[in-house]
Formats: sequence, structure tokens, C-alpha cells
Amino acid sequence: MNENIKSGVSLIALVMVIIVLIMFAGLAGYSGIGIMQDIKEATFYKDNQTIEDATEEYYLVNGDIPIKTGGLNITKAEFLQHIKEKYGQTVSNKLDKILIKNKEEDSNFYEIDIQKIDVESSKYGLKTKGEDDIFLVSNTTAKVYYYSAFKYRKNIYFTSETLE
Repeated sequence: MNENIKSGVSLIALVMVIIVLIMFAGLAGYSGIGIMQDIKEATFYKDNQTIEDATEEYYLVNGDIPIKTGGLNITKAEFLQHIKEKYGQTVSNKLDKILIKNKEEDSNFYEIDIQKIDVESSKYGLKTKGEDDIFLVSNTTAKVYYYSAFKYRKNIYFTSETLE
């Protein structure tokens, strides 16, 4: 028999297996990132809807919107200027289209007092992400807007409506 034949795994086969495992790990990591982003988007939608529902309920019970005493009070123009400074003119223009669609031409926007509406489980609007991490409510439509904006992939949200 030939004594030069060796049994076992060749170096090439071992390298190929390692490459395939690395590719699978990369795909799993990439899909995991997408799932986490989807969870963040769902959380934003849920928080936004919870705040909006609680604000509407507060209004029905108390006859007033739950404005935070000493909180932010801005006009539509000031809201758009804030967004222009933070995200640029294009995003500000897109937000303006949503505000017009929602009949917010002459609206003022007030900081919602989260304690008044008894919402403590929200991940957004509690100023944990900065001073502009607040929800605003329109004085004309009672529609709720997220002042800081939620960025998801290439979209930016202020409500459950995307800026397309």
C-alpha cells in the first residue's frame, strides 16, 4: 500500500467550512438588526397611539388637552424651523405637507404632560433621549406629534405617518 496517503481533513476543506460558517453568522446578524429596527418602529407606533388615545380620553373627561405647565408652546412655523435646523429643509417641507393635510395651518403645539394622562410605560416622550424627546399636541385637531422625530431606515416619523 501507499504510505504517503494521510487520512483526515485537508486545510482547504477546513477553510471552506469556516468561510461558510462566517457567512451564515453574518446573515443571522444582519437579519437580527432588521428585527430590532422593526421592534423599535412597532414600539414607536404603540407609544404614539397610546399617547394620542390617552390625550383624547383626557380631553373627553376634563374638557381640556393635557398641557404641561411651563412646557413647550410653539407655533407651526417654530415647529418647522426646529425640524429644518435638525434635519434640513427637505424634511421640514415634508412635515409641512403632513401638517397641511392634517389641517394644522393655524395650529399651536403644546408639550403634553405625560403624568396627567398617566402614561409611564412609553419609551418616547419622557425626555430620556434629550430635551426634545417630548410629544406635542395640536390645539386645533388634538393630533399628537413627536417633537424629536423617530428615524427608521430612510424614513422620519413625527406621527404614525411617514414623510414620503
